[in-house]
Amino acid sequence: MQGQEKRKDPRLNKRLPFEIGCHYVVISTQTKNISSSGAYCYVDRALPIMSRVKIAMSVPVKKKSRILPKHITCEGVVLRYDPPQKDDNNNGWNTAVMFTRISKANKAVIAEYVKNQLTKLT
Repeated sequence: MQGQEKRKDPRLNKRLPFEIGCHYVVISTQTKNISSSGAYCYVDRALPIMSRVKIAMSVPVKKKSRILPKHITCEGVVLRYDPPQKDDNNNGWNTAVMFTRISKANKAVIAEYVKNQLTKLT
């Protein structure tokens, strides 16, 4: 079917602090959307497709009655990027990264966060 979602993990449109390390460069950015299997973000340069990257991010988690940032590190690969459009006001690339080496615990933290946020939207 055309237009049907192919992703197995729910995706949340949310800006979260996100860093990508690739080829001795660290790019600080924010996610545009995130799931427990990957993220989509804006970067100021093209990263080669299938590049291995190191990722650091913060996900808000509820601890007792407080919301605290949970620092997560993992590895991933660049799946694709969309080059800047002529009518855009920026010169960067929207980039999709798939998490390849992430602990089960960290993957569960992201999955729970996405689930909770999507529940609030419905």
